[in-house]
Amino acid sequence: MPTDYYFPGNGTGVINTCLGICDENRRLTGGWVNRVSIKSIHDGTTNTFLAGEMHIPIEQLNTVPYNGPIYNGQELVAHTRIGGPGVPILSSSEEPGFLFGFGSWHPGVCNFVFGDSNTRSVRNSVDTILLGNLCHRNDGQIADLN
Repeated sequence: MPTDYYFPGNGTGVINTCLGICDENRRLTGGWVNRVSIKSIHDGTTNTFLAGEMHIPIEQLNTVPYNGPIYNGQELVAHTRIGGPGVPILSSSEEPGFLFGFGSWHPGVCNFVFGDSNTRSVRNSVDTILLGNLCHRNDGQIADLN
């Protein structure tokens, strides 16, 4: 669901929020309830997106959180992306699109890093069902871009 990424542990991708082990609203040392590990990518690292270019409308360039760093994890908008039916890859700075969607200003393609560290350019016109399969780490659908 497009809203799953809001709630820790509900994301179906590889990089998502998770719940710390807590006791009476206090974070305990010892780990995470639902951390995603390499073993959690049941569809295979070759068939699953790790990260992709984020769609940034031209009026949001250099504006945090819309164009913030993916690595700090502070702003959901900066590090969370979804794709699939109803949320295609966007191809223009002029498209308003979905705030959490993938997109690129590269003509006709958007660049992605897969779980196996392979990088590939994916056509913006890719079928949205296939896009959703590539975004999901364990839906049982082996996504093939060939």
